[in-house]
Amino acid sequence: MELLIGAGSGANGETMPHRLSRTARNALLHSRYAHKGGRSLSQRAAKLSLIAAAYSAAELLAEPGIGPTRALEIETWLKEQGWTFRSSTSHAADVRMGRDEIVSE
Repeated sequence: MELLIGAGSGANGETMPHRLSRTARNALLHSRYAHKGGRSLSQRAAKLSLIAAAYSAAELLAEPGIGPTRALEIETWLKEQGWTFRSSTSHAADVRMGRDEIVSE
C-alpha cells in the first residue's frame, strides 16, 4: 500500500510519484484521529488525508513518531492534495480544506 504525495520530473520528462514515508503513514494510520478514516486499515489508508487534516500542526508534533521533519512531510503532502491542517483554534471535528470548505463528521 503506497500513497502518492505529488509528482516530480523524471529523466525523460515523465512524472515520477513521491510517496508518504512508511513511518509517517503508519503514524497517521494508528493516530488519535485514525478513527475518522474508518475501522479497518484499508479504510483508513483510503482516507489518510482526512485523518491528517484533522490535526493542528501542534497536535501532530505531539504524536509519537512525528517530529518536525515528518510533520513537514505530512504538511507538504496535504497541501499537494488541496488540504491543510486545521487551525489550532478550530474544533477537532472540523476539518479545513484548502478550498475553504468546512467538512464535519
